[in-house]
Amino acid sequence: MRKAIIAVFGRRLVRHRRLTMKYAGRLVRHLGLQMYSGPVPAIAELIANAWDADASRVRVTVPLNKNIRHSDEITVSDNGTGMAWDDCATKYMVIGRDARTEDGNLTADKRKRMAHKGLGKLAGFGIASNVEVTTVRDGRKTRFELDYPAIEKLEHGEEYTVEAESDSETEDRDGTTVRLAGLKLRRSIPKRQFLASMSRRFSVMSDRFQVSVNGETLKKDPGLFQMRFPDATHSFEGEVTRNGTAHTKIRGAGRIAYWIGFTEKPIKEQALRGISVVSRGKMVQEPWFFEVAGGMHGQHGMQYMTGEVEADFLDDETDYVTTNRGGVLWSHDKPDRLREWGQRRVTEVLRRWAEERGRLRIEKIGRDAPFMDRIKKFPARDRKELESVIRKMASIETIEDDRLNDLALSFINIYENRRLTAMIDKISLLEPHAQAEMYGILSEFQIVEAVSMAQIVQTRVSIISKFEEMIKAGAKEVPDMQTHLKNHPWLIDPSYSGLVHEQTLDRILRENFSAGSKSRAGRMRPDFFCMGELSRALVIEIKRPGANIGRAQIRQLEDYVDFLTKENAKTTKMEDRKTFFGYLIGSRLSDDTAGLRDRAAGAGITVTTWDALLRAAKNAHEDFYKAMKQRAPEGDPRVADLDKVGSA
Repeated sequence: MRKAIIAVFGRRLVRHRRLTMKYAGRLVRHLGLQMYSGPVPAIAELIANAWDADASRVRVTVPLNKNIRHSDEITVSDNGTGMAWDDCATKYMVIGRDARTEDGNLTADKRKRMAHKGLGKLAGFGIASNVEVTTVRDGRKTRFELDYPAIEKLEHGEEYTVEAESDSETEDRDGTTVRLAGLKLRRSIPKRQFLASMSRRFSVMSDRFQVSVNGETLKKDPGLFQMRFPDATHSFEGEVTRNGTAHTKIRGAGRIAYWIGFTEKPIKEQALRGISVVSRGKMVQEPWFFEVAGGMHGQHGMQYMTGEVEADFLDDETDYVTTNRGGVLWSHDKPDRLREWGQRRVTEVLRRWAEERGRLRIEKIGRDAPFMDRIKKFPARDRKELESVIRKMASIETIEDDRLNDLALSFINIYENRRLTAMIDKISLLEPHAQAEMYGILSEFQIVEAVSMAQIVQTRVSIISKFEEMIKAGAKEVPDMQTHLKNHPWLIDPSYSGLVHEQTLDRILRENFSAGSKSRAGRMRPDFFCMGELSRALVIEIKRPGANIGRAQIRQLEDYVDFLTKENAKTTKMEDRKTFFGYLIGSRLSDDTAGLRDRAAGAGITVTTWDALLRAAKNAHEDFYKAMKQRAPEGDPRVADLDKVGSA
């Protein structure tokens, strides 16, 4: 029986009755804490409850960018319909209640109801020990507290009873406030990361449903897009575009709506990278790339990509979402068809992005590049060559604008120095009318230059072959493999030629991490080393030939990169700021790392094998050799010798 306690305060009559929590085949101790262990998923569940209550505004207060104290609290307040006493007693306090079945698929405001499994009310226990609920409906207030330590002590099937303030009169408007106290969080909550993650949790945010955090309204758009699918110039056949979103149907699955955008600069916030999957307006799969590992354009393009796919069939007649609503059961038929569609679409938009990005950069170079005025002063032939080389470099999406400018200036300096030294000296010795000889000298330089570049390629190919032999022989990662990569960073990527060993970064990681391998003397030797230049740095972790790469190794490298990024953010000099990337190399990749590799790629961390590394290095230098050969005029006998030099 419910025990009623009546007390009079002033002129208002306040009645106290008991609420009883009932079990629906589950134990509370195994739910909230394990399924909602972070502030974003826990608070997102409370916001979802506000949506189902037809709220138009939700206000969240949360301690951000500060050390969490025992006295700190989190509150989530909404202006929804609120709950009457009977709602609290017969609905809220019943764990595992399916609101869609009992209350209908739609709310009073015709919203698709997000609640399904009746567990979201326990989300607060994932980050707090005490949950206080204050709710108002039709001028009546109900207030009660739930205490996790007390619930945790309950035996199976034992009821949990709390004293509740029942049906007290109030002038407050309808709505519900949930206060979380006794926070279990030990780390500071980064503001930018929290806002970015929370903004992606819902696709229903609009003028009709606004969410604010500490007074700041959440916004979904990460910024201006350099390219977006769909828009006026980018779309796919058979899709219908409405309000900037493409609508299509996946055979054997259902209808979806989606958009994918690419920013001009890499997206700094990891929570904004990748494509989130939402169902019924709420995210059911954290941002990912549909298991696309990379490819020709993938690993670089993923740093610029964001998007959203709406697929209500994932949580409709059949529920394909995990219990904590944090992931999709992709092994089932319909979700698997969506995954396959996503892989094709991500691969295609990455290809289109690379092509369009190159075209836009070439247009920009011709219009705005600061070095174009210098190029215009060259003779027509030199000018044509320089413009051609720079355009080809601009088409490579991995070369950022700053690096492109540096390379262009280097080429220009080479041409200027050439014309001011050897060429000028030779031409100055000619008779005034010896124009034919003058042209001959210029042609001679071009051939010599091509042969010289081919010799450079020959040297690098021999280095690659030496590295192959080391791998086959099972060379030690420390120091043999590390030394080889430190001396020849272009083996990892041609654009890394200018990187130098960053011993200071090595020391910082050694002082904060104890990972590595032991030498014969028993000393710990790190498996990583750092390379860098002015604006970027790379943490390279290598595993000796024959060693597998698993989830632990990927997460370890993520920790290194994340730590250096946070430490570097503390510097006050902008010129000392760097962007950090990671590179993990081993012989084989464990099967269970596919999804983690995908997410790591979005954070600028490349996971690859020794075979793939060498294959990419060979291909890059073969392409470079062909380009050099094409620059030499046909018909000269030494042109044929280029093949001998390049293949030696």
